Amino acid sequence: MRDIHRNPVKAGIVGEASKYRWSSYSEYIYSKGYFTDIDFVLGILNPNRNEAVRIFKEFMTEENKDECLDDEVKKRKFSDEDAIKLIRRLIKSDNVQILQQMNKKEAK
Repeated sequence: MRDIHRNPVKAGIVGEASKYRWSSYSEYIYSKGYFTDIDFVLGILNPNRNEAVRIFKEFMTEENKDECLDDEVKKRKFSDEDAIKLIRRLIKSDNVQILQQMNKKEAK
């Protein structure tokens, strides 16, 4: 969640998460879940709403060393040929078109 709310900051769109108008961040901070089920996340943090918001703000401003998918993607670059080889190895087939025939559960 922290990574999602901080993406606009990382991208240089805004200086802080609360300034990005398309984010649900403000709904958590101001306890107004218009479009977001804030009760679920805040309830995990603390049953007391004010304390939960305080913990949420603290969590969101903490520096983190989380390795997220976008970080991993930046580290690993494949040529198309290498990507095809990897896919063939993972699906144990030379026919990569088999992926189109898989349902979502099989593809995972």
